[in-house]
Amino acid sequence: MTQAARKIYPPAGQTVKAGEAPILRLSKAEAVSALVLPLRLAVAESRAPAKALARLAGCNPAAAKNWLQGRAAPNAVHLLTLLARVPEFQGEVRRLAGMEGAGEPGVERALAELVRQYQRRG
Repeated sequence: MTQAARKIYPPAGQTVKAGEAPILRLSKAEAVSALVLPLRLAVAESRAPAKALARLAGCNPAAAKNWLQGRAAPNAVHLLTLLARVPEFQGEVRRLAGMEGAGEPGVERALAELVRQYQRRG
């Protein structure tokens, strides 16, 4: 495990205590880097990832491209929009904030898709 990963991930089997959230040990660059992966995964199958992310966040493609390249982080409004629309991103934000009791993001995404399909059949 790398030095940076040790800052982010607690040892196996340990939970984060109040006031010890991983985000508190990270530099801004490390935090942005940790948030990039779930955003990339959310748009990985798109032919135009920046445009797909921009649609999800309600921002312009240039801002989304900067996020995907790790040059910037979403502002508060876009962050909240992404939390609502991208379960993997929500899971990573919760983990960094020390709020891991939320469950597996992949399961949340599958459940959200199942609900959407059910609603379409209506």
